[in-house]
Amino acid sequence: MGEPEPEEDQGRSLGSRLLSGLDRWTSRAMVAVVVLSAALIWVLISIAVGFPARWETVFQTLVAALTLAMVFIIQHTQSRQQAATQRKLDEILKAPGFPSNRGDFGCGDHGRDGAGLGAPAPGRGRLGPARFSCDAQHP
Repeated sequence: MGEPEPEEDQGRSLGSRLLSGLDRWTSRAMVAVVVLSAALIWVLISIAVGFPARWETVFQTLVAALTLAMVFIIQHTQSRQQAATQRKLDEILKAPGFPSNRGDFGCGDHGRDGAGLGAPAPGRGRLGPARFSCDAQHP
């Protein structure tokens, strides 16, 4: 691997850093080339020796184990990234000057025709105008 750990990895458990490192490493193109090459070589050797049943069992077991491990590695990494994204979005929403959801986000603009922001275009369905929290202020 040889890369320094990203700053967000500092202070995390060893298992979490290991799983994230494995995810970063396995997502490289060269790893895919190596895995595909190894599988191709395995198949060619198996053809040459007549597909021994024991080799097929070993191959199937390895593939199943690697698939299961990668599911957990990817799930762990995605859940960490999702949590980090959610924290960033929460901070953006809490930032001073960001419109709150108390009605000051777009409530002053009701379009040129006064129909409201959520009114469907003529002939576009039977739904009425969308209800916003500011609709009570601007009927």
